[in-house]
Amino acid sequence: MKRSSHKKIIAYSLAVFIAFCGTACSFNDVSFYFKSDSEKQEYLYRSPKFWDDAVAADKSDNLSLLHNVAFEGKPYNDIRNFGNYILMVGQGSYNTSIIDDDEIKIEYSFDVYDPWHNEITASLSHNDISCDSYEIVGNELWLVSSDTGKISVYDTNLNLLETKNVSALDKLSGVPDSFDSLYSPSVSYLSLDKKNALISGVNPQNYKYQVASVDLSTGKIISSYDGQGFASAAVSDNGFVIKTDSYNDIWTYHTSDDNDYFFNLANLQNITIANDSTLLIRQETSPKEDSNANHIITGTHLVPDSGVISSFSYDIGNFSPDMDSFCSTHSVYLPQCNCMFYLLYTSECNPQLLVWDLDNRSNSKDITVPVYSSLDDIICAMISDGTYVSGYENNFGDTITNIPDPDNYDWGVLSDVNIAADALEQKYGISIYIGPEVPSRIDCYDISSNTNAQDISDALEHLNRILACYPEDFFLQLCYGDIRGIRIYLAGDLDSSTEGTIQEASGFVSNINSYDVMALNINYSSDWDYTVNHELSHLIDQRLDFISQYKSDSVFSEDKWNSYNPDGFSYLDSYDGYTDSKRYRRNQDYFIDSYGITYPTEDRAEIFGTAMDDYLNGFTDDPNFETDTPLYYKLSYYRKCIRDGFDTTGWPDKLPWESIFE
Repeated sequence: MKRSSHKKIIAYSLAVFIAFCGTACSFNDVSFYFKSDSEKQEYLYRSPKFWDDAVAADKSDNLSLLHNVAFEGKPYNDIRNFGNYILMVGQGSYNTSIIDDDEIKIEYSFDVYDPWHNEITASLSHNDISCDSYEIVGNELWLVSSDTGKISVYDTNLNLLETKNVSALDKLSGVPDSFDSLYSPSVSYLSLDKKNALISGVNPQNYKYQVASVDLSTGKIISSYDGQGFASAAVSDNGFVIKTDSYNDIWTYHTSDDNDYFFNLANLQNITIANDSTLLIRQETSPKEDSNANHIITGTHLVPDSGVISSFSYDIGNFSPDMDSFCSTHSVYLPQCNCMFYLLYTSECNPQLLVWDLDNRSNSKDITVPVYSSLDDIICAMISDGTYVSGYENNFGDTITNIPDPDNYDWGVLSDVNIAADALEQKYGISIYIGPEVPSRIDCYDISSNTNAQDISDALEHLNRILACYPEDFFLQLCYGDIRGIRIYLAGDLDSSTEGTIQEASGFVSNINSYDVMALNINYSSDWDYTVNHELSHLIDQRLDFISQYKSDSVFSEDKWNSYNPDGFSYLDSYDGYTDSKRYRRNQDYFIDSYGITYPTEDRAEIFGTAMDDYLNGFTDDPNFETDTPLYYKLSYYRKCIRDGFDTTGWPDKLPWESIFE
């Protein structure tokens, strides 16, 4: 009797075992249950059980909707990576009384969803916790209560590990104490697990703005990108993505092995850097409430070297004021199954997960994302197709060139001077625009083009003579902060009707779209020895002023400069009235001419331009710079500022503007 009953129990257990096995593995995979825990997990990574509750999304080859009954009735509105699991974040109001909207208290709840077993494995009810914010730190959940000033730390099983003071958040989001690689460092972005940070500041070696990926545990820089200040997007061990041009939605992907890729995408919500260094990009339309447009989520799997290999487009529905279906702020990337997860949530608490299968490389929407190897290349491409948007007002002259493709332009009689201009560009590392290239407006000046080949040839010859006076790396060092280069325009007349400017200029400098720009009237190129060097002094001034903001012992300061002027003197701070000014007549020994009393920058430019003009013309007995005169001391101080504000390694012992000094 006992033996027969025992056989029945065995038969029943086997039937239950086989039935249970049916959803996770076939009968042939029964050995799964005799594997070690690590072997079982590896198996589930290859065949995760969440697919049991997933159905194909409409009109998509690689997109599925996952609806688990355990999600029903839950106020999920976000998801986060949490170790190898998905943290389901709920926010809801649990007060059943009638109260004003301003008094509604939103409370958090958390569930850990194990997609491999397709089940909720741990929960924290709103009744069990008191927090007003949370952070994911590695494999820990930090619940922050500003009322108590405490942080409760939980593991992936939602077991309480410890309690911290809320001040721990400052250290978590701040610059590591051990980090001293940049001037004025600040954290602009943290990785989702808080292991890496994007830190922006100023590089003390070249004084360029720099964004650096930093290992927060050691404070060491993993990789960096020069010429960029504040940035945000994504960071991981494989590199980082930053928004390089906010007006034009230009993004830069800087890999940890120092390769740079540039692309243009609008409506970008977030980017994930996959384990294989490819990019998982999510875009989302943002229709206005009265537009009746459909709300579309787009995913793009971008391989920088080869383009888009996979994409999806999912229609949430018609956008209207009573629309109640939305996509979560965050997404979850699980490399073990090579899938991206997005939470679709509703006010009816009927959430489901949108699953993007990255192994199914379908680009059904034929999405293309051109990728460029330099910022200049992508800007030129956008200018050519008319999609580039200026960051300035429409009447501001920031057009780079009238000939975006000079290599294929028929230069005709200007062929030789175009070749000569190209040679100077290569020699000095600057950009030179001539004749038909020159825009009709630069900054606030109307520009007349000069297309006379002889005039341009003479101007190039004079320009070469002047630029050759400067040390080899001088113009490279003028690229500091976010300045990417120098552009020189050889033009005709320069006229301005803007108040506060010189109406008819022989030359001027400006900063446009992160480039230092110099426009020169070539009708007077024979007199450029003073003019060009005067304008170059303005670029020198800008570097000295920038560096003085970060270098505590900088030699340059406006207060120190003013100490070389007469007691009680002040500049006009205007271009009005300088030609007939008592300030100049009373203090002529301190200035080259009356133009020097307008601004301190013009004073220095007049002195520097005159000193360089003396050098270029072999004039060694200029009475302006006789020993023990005010102008002698001003120039002496200025040369010290230049030597302090530039890296003079390899520079000559005596520079051209120092020729008057023994």
